[in-house]
Amino acid sequence: MLQRLRRLVLNFTQAQISAGAGSVVDYGLMILGVEVFGWELFWALACGGVVGAVVNFSLNRYWTFRDKGVAYDSGLGGQILKFATTVAGSILLKYLGTYALEHYAGIDYKIGKLISDLFVSVLFNYTLQRFWVFRKQKP
Repeated sequence: MLQRLRRLVLNFTQAQISAGAGSVVDYGLMILGVEVFGWELFWALACGGVVGAVVNFSLNRYWTFRDKGVAYDSGLGGQILKFATTVAGSILLKYLGTYALEHYAGIDYKIGKLISDLFVSVLFNYTLQRFWVFRKQKP
């Protein structure tokens, strides 16, 4: 039981490190898009979200959810499709959260994005990636 808990905590920690790496890219591109290029928040968020997702997918597939003894339930193509669906939902939820915090709570979009990212990453992204995108085959 303790061994299983350790594996779960390690896996969750790895997932958060992967998400953090993707988030740094995502956040940086969002700021660059809005502040330097003058893009609308939605497009800056979408661009950052897509590029950050590529970083996150790669780390998750080859590090976070990799298990040398067990094959994935889906091949690379299936994982990409599932991941793209997850990312689309994630970008939408992060945008809605950021927009709501900025327009209804008066929070700067940069802070609102960090708050939205935290909730969406932990509650939505991790759950779908662990149990759907990178699900293992049953023995």
